[in-house]
This record gives sequence, C-alpha cells and structure tokens, in this order.
Amino acid sequence: MASIGASLQHELPPQLADFLLRLDTKLDNLSAHLVTIEASMSRLEGRIEALETRSEQQAAEMADIRADINGLKKSAGPAPVLPNLLPSPAGSHPSDACEIFLTGLPTDVNLTDKEALDRVFTAMGLTDYKKFLVHTRAWNPKNRNKPAPDNTRAFIFKLSSPSTHDHCIVNAFKLASVNTNALFGVGDGKVRLRPLWPSETYSLLQKAYDAAQKLNLDPPIVRNLTVFMHETNGTKPIPISTEHDIRALKTRTR
Repeated sequence: MASIGASLQHELPPQLADFLLRLDTKLDNLSAHLVTIEASMSRLEGRIEALETRSEQQAAEMADIRADINGLKKSAGPAPVLPNLLPSPAGSHPSDACEIFLTGLPTDVNLTDKEALDRVFTAMGLTDYKKFLVHTRAWNPKNRNKPAPDNTRAFIFKLSSPSTHDHCIVNAFKLASVNTNALFGVGDGKVRLRPLWPSETYSLLQKAYDAAQKLNLDPPIVRNLTVFMHETNGTKPIPISTEHDIRALKTRTR
C-alpha cells in the first residue's frame, strides 16, 4: 500500500498532493475531536440519569411526607385554639432525634437489623457507616389500617448526630437504583429511607417544596431540622424558619 500511495503521490500534481495531505490531517483531527465529544456526551448522559433517579426518589419521598401529614391531620382532628401564655425562648429549635425509618426489607432476609443496615449503607456509598449507628427499634404502626406488606418489614434506626443523619438522607436516593435481590439475594423491591422529623419540620418542608415547584427553583433541603431554599437556582440556600420567609422569597423572585 505504501508503494502504491507513493506512486500515486508522484503521479499527482504537487498542489493537489499537498492539498490531499492537508485534508487527511484535518480529517484525522476531526475524527479525534468527534471521539472526545462522544466521550463527553456519554459522561453527561450518565450524570443526567443519576439526576433523574435522584429526582424520582425526591418525588417519592415528598409523596410519603404528604401522606404522613394528611394522616396526622386526620388522626388529630381540629386542634383547639389556646392562648400562648409563654413566649417561645429566643433561638428555640426542635430537638433532632436523628432517627430514620427504613421500609421494604424482605422478611426472608436472615440478618439482624444492624447487619442489614451495614449492607444498605454500603449500597449508598457510606462505607463503615455502621460505626455511627446508635441503635435500632421495632416499628409499631399507629395506623393499623395500613400495615406493612406481608413480605416486607420495617424498623427505625438512630444515628449518632444530626450531621450523620443528614448525610445519610442526602445519599438515600442511591437506593432507588438497587433492588433487594442485589442487596440481600431475595425479593425484587426497593429499600427506602425516610427521616423522622418533627411535624413542624415536615409541614414547613411541604410548603417550601410547593413554593419551589411554583417558582421553578431547586428543591428545598433540610439540615439539622432547618429547611433551606434557594432564592434562585444555583445560589447558596437560605434558611426558612416560617411561612413568612417563604412568602418573602416569593416576593423577591417575582
């Protein structure tokens, strides 16, 4: 092939041979550039899939939160209006129990709660996170009309601090892409984690989430029982303590 190419090059006019040589070089550069673009597109598609999975997990968690709030409202009934005789102390903040509700664990799993959690933590990328586990306890549903499915069970576990609790919840979306068969060798469902926050936090988070959807903002987050919202997408989140803060945010973003 080299001798044929050399003979053809000798047969071509010098200007045409030089043009073809430059064209070959440009084609090689273009091919290399296309390979780079394809690799970048593959990485971006992977990031998009991860974000879509996380969005689905957040939507599912918010649906569960709304269901819990509605259940609490129905069970509590109308609350009596009582005068506030004592003012709230300055800087008062609800106490964080650092507890998380785990559901979807197959009953056929022959592991202790701590052993099962160790596998769940590992699937979330939280290696050796069991060292932050304080204890686990059984879940006793108050609403007997909606028991857990017969083939799964649930329990509650407590972590050592609000920061470890929040970090665990932040990474819980990763469980959406892992089924129980991959985790425990049985079943085909999903393990879900849900934070057990005070009702005040749940209520404010729901209002913040609704506002974020209407204003097309990033979803709110919770850190140490404080709800945070983004004033604009991509900006540093600001703390939300009351509904007034949400209304003020709406006013500024109009």
